[in-house]
Amino acid sequence: MNEPAGEPACSNCRLPLAGRYCSACGQDSVPAETAWRSWKDQVARLRRTLSALLRHPGKLTQEHLGGGRVRYIAPFTLFLNTVALFFLASTLIDFRLSSFLASTRYQSITDLVAQRAAAEHLTQAIFLEHADRRFQTIYTLCLSLISVAGYTVIARILFRRHWHDWRGPVTFALHFMAFVFIVYMPLATMAIHLIRGEGALRHLVGYAADWLGTALIAAWFTMAIRRLFGDRWPWATAKGVAITLLGLPINLLMWNAAIYTTLLTT
Repeated sequence: MNEPAGEPACSNCRLPLAGRYCSACGQDSVPAETAWRSWKDQVARLRRTLSALLRHPGKLTQEHLGGGRVRYIAPFTLFLNTVALFFLASTLIDFRLSSFLASTRYQSITDLVAQRAAAEHLTQAIFLEHADRRFQTIYTLCLSLISVAGYTVIARILFRRHWHDWRGPVTFALHFMAFVFIVYMPLATMAIHLIRGEGALRHLVGYAADWLGTALIAAWFTMAIRRLFGDRWPWATAKGVAITLLGLPINLLMWNAAIYTTLLTT
């Protein structure tokens, strides 16, 4: 389509502009990379999104489903960005497959590492170094296919009276997983380093970290349910605990799938 002479047109769809933003596709006529206000808008958007996610659980889901999408980062974009940023910072917190295996309580995984290293004629240290290069990609894939899908199904079943399609459960699950990667995963990774070694103290710290992490997730779910559906504290707490407990086998399945797939394909 040719733009009318002398009339500003959208650089994306070429339709005439009646203002800064295109009425057809929403394209901003001011280039984001050169407009200081656009940068400020993006920073403000990020700040609002993180504040809602961490300080007001359920608000992001509520706003998105209510149509308030421009003020906040979209759910799937937020999920992908938090995963990417977590792995970008993984060198600082040492989130690696080898770090987890050094503190694992599962002998079967340790045995599998020894078997795979011997089959590849490598030392265990070199084998794990190769496995670490694949772990983040496989972990992200398993997270998307298993964890997000699992929590979506749980939310769809528990809140079927409120959400009559899949849009609400998917949005809720994506926001929860973003919270996990911003708060829970860094704390869990630090706990892994605390439980290295042998003895009763290792097991005590490990179990304490597991329970504290579970309580943190249950609290987030409880506050989110309160905001989304207006449930009273006892009922909201019961639902929050129920989602947390139902999510435990999903988390275990995802984690084992990521570890075993990495080890078996390295």
